[in-house]
Amino acid sequence: MSSTAIPQGTAFMLRNRSGSTDYFLLAATPRTGNFTVSVNATAGQVNLITPARSTATALSALNLRPAGGNATNSIQTSAGAQAADVILIPQANGTFNRYHHDGTRWKSGLRDVPDDTAITVPAGGAFFIRKGPGSQFNTYHAPAE
Repeated sequence: MSSTAIPQGTAFMLRNRSGSTDYFLLAATPRTGNFTVSVNATAGQVNLITPARSTATALSALNLRPAGGNATNSIQTSAGAQAADVILIPQANGTFNRYHHDGTRWKSGLRDVPDDTAITVPAGGAFFIRKGPGSQFNTYHAPAE
């Protein structure tokens, strides 16, 4: 199913099969310019962000601003992932690569990421943000394509 395109202007439905009969209807509108997404304010909450770009996009180009700016639109940095906002990028095998910013550079676990332009969200793909405790990151400004 990962190669099945969802036609523009349509929607799809998810069913929760873990003991309930909840259904979720998901629909989206392609965006070609800058846009702003509200990020859930609860620590530990995971937020789905879909920049919906037509080409693979490097982590460095996703406008995820570490510290220094307004706290509501800057990701929380920390030396360890437990206290930082964590970016989760889905992989083809169903797992996630996790990245956090230590205030100077992106890290994957305890390892420095030497080239954040090599970390990409696939074309048409999405990523997740897991908010760290105390994070004030509430607004994500997605860059134009």
